[in-house]
Amino acid sequence: MKVPDKIQLFGNEIKTVYEQRLLDEQGLVGQTNISFNEIRLKKIQEGRAFDNEGLYENYIHELLHIMIHKLGYEELTKDETFIEGFTNLLIQIIKQLK
Repeated sequence: MKVPDKIQLFGNEIKTVYEQRLLDEQGLVGQTNISFNEIRLKKIQEGRAFDNEGLYENYIHELLHIMIHKLGYEELTKDETFIEGFTNLLIQIIKQLK
């Protein structure tokens, strides 16, 4: 699957931004910026480029953070175990729907 440049979600345009330096400094592979309606991803981790599948999984993970925040469950967006589990289940479903 390909990561989209932008997506409409709850009437907002959510943009995908590739940001290597900032995410490296924070030790992250992805991040959401709710204020700017952005999903920030990095393409390279430890000298290796993410393949399309890895990049897409990171994108879905960050998208779930935004979706859950927009639904009003702010505390749940901080639960990385929940987000990661939900991401894995959603990716499994998406792969079966192809």
